[in-house]
Amino acid sequence: MKNTYNFMDKSYFELHVLQTLKDRDEKYKLDFLEVISSDKKYAYCWAKHLEISQENMPSFLKNCKHFESDAKKFIQLISNKVSFFVDKDSTETCNFWGKPYKLITVITPTGLNSFIDEYFVKQKPEIIGIDCEANGSSYLRNSKITVLQLATLEWICLIDIHVLFEQVSKNKWKKFFEHIFDPSIIRIGFSFQNDFVFLCNKFSFFSPLIHEKQRKVLCLQKLTNTIVEDPRNFDSIFGDKISVDSGLAKLSKAVLNIDLDKSLQQSDWTQRPLTQLQKIYAVSDALIVLLIKDEMEKRLKGRLGYSAANKLINRGFINYDKNFVNNNRFENNRRKK
Repeated sequence: MKNTYNFMDKSYFELHVLQTLKDRDEKYKLDFLEVISSDKKYAYCWAKHLEISQENMPSFLKNCKHFESDAKKFIQLISNKVSFFVDKDSTETCNFWGKPYKLITVITPTGLNSFIDEYFVKQKPEIIGIDCEANGSSYLRNSKITVLQLATLEWICLIDIHVLFEQVSKNKWKKFFEHIFDPSIIRIGFSFQNDFVFLCNKFSFFSPLIHEKQRKVLCLQKLTNTIVEDPRNFDSIFGDKISVDSGLAKLSKAVLNIDLDKSLQQSDWTQRPLTQLQKIYAVSDALIVLLIKDEMEKRLKGRLGYSAANKLINRGFINYDKNFVNNNRFENNRRKK
C-alpha cells in the first residue's frame, strides 16, 4: 500500500483503498492509517470514513478533532467516487510520481480515430514508451495482446485492443500500427521481443510490417544486458546491483529509486470491463520506460561522452525475430518485470 500511496494519483489511490479495505477488519484499516500518517488531515479523514472509534484512534490522530469539518467533506466526496471500471473513452489529468500527465482511455472506434488524428497526425511524437498486456494462455507463445499502452512525457494512453479488435477493420488496424511504428519515431520498450510476439499473434499483418529495420524498438532489457556484459565498469549507471535479464521493477529501483507495484501483473487481462487500477498499472509501465531511458542516457553520456554513449545505446535496439519463440528464452523470460 505504501508504494501505491507514493506513486499513484490520489483519486485512483482512493479507489484502490476503497477496494482493498472492503470487508477488512479494523486492524488492517489501522495499519493503512499508518501508511498515510505523514498527512494527518488526510489520515484523520480516512479514519472517520472507516468509522474508527475515538477509543481506537491511532495515537498520532488523537488530537486532530479540528479536522472534523474536513472529514465530513471528505466522506461526502468519497461516497461519489467514479466507477471502479473502465467503461468509456476518457481524457483526464492524472499524476504519476508527482507529475501530471494527460491520461487518455480508448475503448471505441471513434475514440481510436480521434486519438490517432490528434496525437499522430496533427502532431507526431519524437519518442514514445510502448508496452502491452497479453492474455494468460497456458501455452505462452500463443498469448495475444489485449491492451496496448503508449506514453510520452506529456500524455499516456491505454487502448483496449480486446474490446476494439472486432469493431475495427484490418485495414484501419494496419494504418494504426503504421503510425505507431513510424520510422521517424523512437520507441522505448522493455523485454519487447515478447510484445512483438503478442502483437503478431493477434494481427496477421504485423510480422511483415515490423520486419523493416527502421521500425525497431529500443529495448531497455537488451540495453541493460549489453551494459552489464560490457567489460568496462558501469557501476555509476545503476544505483543498485543489476544482473542479466533483470526485470523492469528491479531496473526502475536501480536507476530511478522507484518501487514499481507489480501486484496486478498476473491479473486477468481478458476480463471486461477492466478495473481502473488495471488501467493505472498498465499505463505506468509505458511511462516508466521513458523515465528510465532518459536517466540511463544521461548517465551513459556523463560516463562515456556523447558519441560513445549513443553507440552503446544503439546496441539496445531490436527488430522482430521470428525465431525468438522457438527458444526457451521466451518461456523463461515472458513478462519478466
